[in-house]
Amino acid sequence: MLKRLITIAFLITIAGFAASFLNKQPGMTTLEWLGWSVEARTSLLVVIAVGIIWLAIMLDRIIGVITGLPGRISGSLNSRRQEQGHQALAIGLVAASAGDGREAMRQSKKAKRLMGEAPLTDLLSAQAASLTGDPDAASRYFETLAEHRETAFFGKAGLMRLEAERGDDNAALAIGREAFALNQKAPGLAKALYALEAQHGHWEKAIDALHAAARDPDMDSKAVNRGFATLYYKLAEDDQHHDRGDGAVLAHLNKALKYDAGLPPAVLAAATLHHAMGKPRKARNVLQAGFHHTPHPDVAMALFDDLGGDEAALSKLIKITDQGGNHPDALVDVARLAMGQKLWGEAKRLLDMVPEESRDLKTWQVYADLAEHAPKKSNKDKDRDAESAEWPQQHYALTMAAKAKRPTAWQCSSCHGVAEDWHAHCPDCGHFATVGWR
Repeated sequence: MLKRLITIAFLITIAGFAASFLNKQPGMTTLEWLGWSVEARTSLLVVIAVGIIWLAIMLDRIIGVITGLPGRISGSLNSRRQEQGHQALAIGLVAASAGDGREAMRQSKKAKRLMGEAPLTDLLSAQAASLTGDPDAASRYFETLAEHRETAFFGKAGLMRLEAERGDDNAALAIGREAFALNQKAPGLAKALYALEAQHGHWEKAIDALHAAARDPDMDSKAVNRGFATLYYKLAEDDQHHDRGDGAVLAHLNKALKYDAGLPPAVLAAATLHHAMGKPRKARNVLQAGFHHTPHPDVAMALFDDLGGDEAALSKLIKITDQGGNHPDALVDVARLAMGQKLWGEAKRLLDMVPEESRDLKTWQVYADLAEHAPKKSNKDKDRDAESAEWPQQHYALTMAAKAKRPTAWQCSSCHGVAEDWHAHCPDCGHFATVGWR
């Protein structure tokens, strides 16, 4: 306000100085036109000319305001419609994210009426149609989105999801690849494509998709590593099946073990191949690393045989088990091998090292088998009787086995189904790279 008053005062002052200056100027001006003659002071004519120019400017502005009034009114109405349309679009997207298909559809129709055809309104309509159980309408909307360069990725991603829901995995895979080619930085689509590629046995393409999916911070790093290990192991199987040479097979096995050093099938395959190539030390290193990481009975047996398969080998295996932290499964596996060597006392010592809270069904079953070889009681040998008393009775071991937790087995992390052997795809739910020794 103060600034405006200062400006007005300044203009009035300038006008006063200008009027005083013009009033002091001498001189007359004579105008003759069509027989008329007008004589006036030159300063007055200057003031009149300035006034006429100012009036012309003001008149032009008034005419501009009047002629532009309909446009401004129309623009104001359009702006209001756009604002209401964006509000409806925002509410619709929130409703879609909350799973309210009816409200999302109502808001999408309102947004389309206010804003006309637009990519975002088409996207909302597609989501609403999908939520309300109208896949055909959703498909039409997604196809419309796929036709425009700016929204092609979203349209194809939506079509991929619809085809997967319909059970047409081949169509979903084809469309998913098109969407992935448009945008390889969308972890959600990459994760779905990874599952489809793996389901169809396209291991290399699945690896590419998994690399993109792994960018998602919510992805479990262990699941990602297990996925890569399984994919590279399946590539090694393909190499072997198509006779591509030991070098190609071993390269893929090494990559599998890089991501999961304890994947038993990869460990056993790599060790076998190293032996076939005349590299026993590398075979032993692979088996030892695998046994430390995942103490599986087959790996324990392979390592025991590699060490010589005798009492000396058992002694080395016990030392390796100790270096690996005496994992309960490792202790039970080595105890079984000790029983195979008829080293009953050593087997019991190893079993006794398993913490009581970690003793599962398998541990107590081995205890029950071991009870048959407990020292016999003798009234003449007190030391032997004391030793015999320390051995668990078979009936007690079997009773504890009945109450113990289930043993480590091949179990799916998705459906928790138990399988007898390792599978790349779970035999029960079909998920890829979810079966692990747990």
